[in-house]
Amino acid sequence: MKRKFGIIVTLFMLVFSFSSPVFAEDDITGITLEKEMRAMVEQGVIKGYGENVYGPERQVTRGEFAVFLSRALELPEVTENVFSDVVPSSALAKGINSASGAGIVSGYPDGTFKPEENVTREQMAAMVARALLFLGYEDSGKPLNFVDEGSIRDEFKPAVSTNLYYKIINGYNRDGQYYFEPKEYAKRDQAAAFLYRMLELDPPAKPEEPENPDTNTYFKVASISNGEIVPVNRNYETFDQAQEAITNENSQVIMLGDKVVKMPNGVVVGSYPSSGITVVYNESLTKQLTYVSNLFQSEMKYLASDSEKVKIQIADTIGYVKHENVTLIPSQLQTGRSYYFVENGDLKHSIYFPITQTLQYPYTVGKAPSFMSEGKRYYSWNGHTYTDGSGKVVGESYAYFNRVSIRTSTSYTAEELNQYIQKKAPTGVLVGLGEEFKAAEKAYGVNALLMLSHAMLETGNGHSDIAKDKKNLFGIGATDSDPYKNAMTFETYADSINYYAKEVMLKKYVDPYGPYGKGGVFGNKSVGMNINYASDVNWGQKVGGGFYRMDQELGGKDMRNSTYILGETIDPEIERSGLNVRTEPNVKSEVQYKIYKVGYPLTIIGEVQQADGKWYKVITDSVDHQTAYIHGAYVKKLPVAK
Repeated sequence: MKRKFGIIVTLFMLVFSFSSPVFAEDDITGITLEKEMRAMVEQGVIKGYGENVYGPERQVTRGEFAVFLSRALELPEVTENVFSDVVPSSALAKGINSASGAGIVSGYPDGTFKPEENVTREQMAAMVARALLFLGYEDSGKPLNFVDEGSIRDEFKPAVSTNLYYKIINGYNRDGQYYFEPKEYAKRDQAAAFLYRMLELDPPAKPEEPENPDTNTYFKVASISNGEIVPVNRNYETFDQAQEAITNENSQVIMLGDKVVKMPNGVVVGSYPSSGITVVYNESLTKQLTYVSNLFQSEMKYLASDSEKVKIQIADTIGYVKHENVTLIPSQLQTGRSYYFVENGDLKHSIYFPITQTLQYPYTVGKAPSFMSEGKRYYSWNGHTYTDGSGKVVGESYAYFNRVSIRTSTSYTAEELNQYIQKKAPTGVLVGLGEEFKAAEKAYGVNALLMLSHAMLETGNGHSDIAKDKKNLFGIGATDSDPYKNAMTFETYADSINYYAKEVMLKKYVDPYGPYGKGGVFGNKSVGMNINYASDVNWGQKVGGGFYRMDQELGGKDMRNSTYILGETIDPEIERSGLNVRTEPNVKSEVQYKIYKVGYPLTIIGEVQQADGKWYKVITDSVDHQTAYIHGAYVKKLPVAK
């Protein structure tokens, strides 16, 4: 069974000693790894920087190593761009996309690859393991005995173990003790040595015919009866053969070993590795649509599957996940589901973890819609279309703070924000920063209450070391590999707030042409920031619910006095030709940007009747404007509980 090693997938080579190049024919002559690097140069895997210059001591970037690996393995070409920060015209794009298409690299959870960053040894170990699996080698391992084993992230340890087993790495020998140095950056001669040793391995052995016919080699058809899966006593070599043998689509499943790979209906759960993520792809598995947390056992609606992938629905997105990353639970075997309920007029959400069969403490989503009653459970895959226990739709309602533009302004003053901070976080660094949040709101048009709520969540009410030592209130730059070290440092808290409002919110998550511009709302896994900001499928609802609670505690003015109307785009034609968002309510005015998505969130602030019909005035997502107009034929208003 293949294992998935890590969120960031890159490659690693570890050697014992280094020598300065001897100045002869080229800068490879005389180095310790001359044989390995020269072989890779001669095979065209590694190229130089000019005549006789190959830079053996230079550090390797993620993009470079992905290209090296793509050349070494002669991977099938993938032309479709996979990562948001890999420009199609880049010289590295072809190699990176091909390595991604082969399942050897998958980048960061936010959809980026960061090709210019140097690779660490533990990251490279993960890519080594995947490359070996791609070549058909057994998923074997060797016990780790490094002195600094504790410094290796848990998700990378299986990969390091695999590398040790195949003698690709050994470690640094220092006075008889071996060190891994997982955070150290690799150099080009080390990369060449890895590629050389990988290609020099004996061909992988062909798997022997299993003695036990119930192993993972064969597919089986099984029936679900009395809460149990009962396999039919017959094996099939292929998924398609098992599919043809199904006699009852409503009660039978297909299994590979003890794993369900096709079912009539049910829930798909991100599950392997439990500490990682599951990427949701397009149908060809070449483009990431979003991603979900396995730690939260994220629920997705099952639609269909084949031998390679599972078709799912998450929020309103239809996508595909790999079998190896998920667990399929038929509806007949489900022990529980996440559900919504009403309590004291508020809509609450209880999240169920299907694998551990545990129910998480509920959080507040917002105001409960009028069609719901206390004492009943409601279900929803997207957070706005609700069904009862029988699956019948009972109503539709959008949570206001989940779908209102972050470019709105809060009605609360700096003094009121300071009073709230003093009440909720009296000993943290946020005390007295109400003026700074309001100043940023005025300068950049990002809601001050939003920024305060996010800062309180990120800093633990102003007590995190990053907030105290680096004056960083939002964890900006705090990547998983070393959050504290990588977090940006600001001279003042005001600098942190301004940077967050301008560079993070406006340029990255609001601007339609920014890297994550899917609508300036919290949203879910189909619209807004939740697509790329967080792996938790419920993050957008949780943050929106936090805003709702803050507003209620401060007097409820933002919701009660709001004149905003929530809407979204309609007409599938816009996904092909685009919808013009204009500066004035007529077809001759400036086009600020185009929308290519049905269901794109809109915050409506007015309407104008023209000869060609109604135009809606909206809060624009263009960072260069304040408002815009969209023709009413492409807009529908959303029902909101207020």
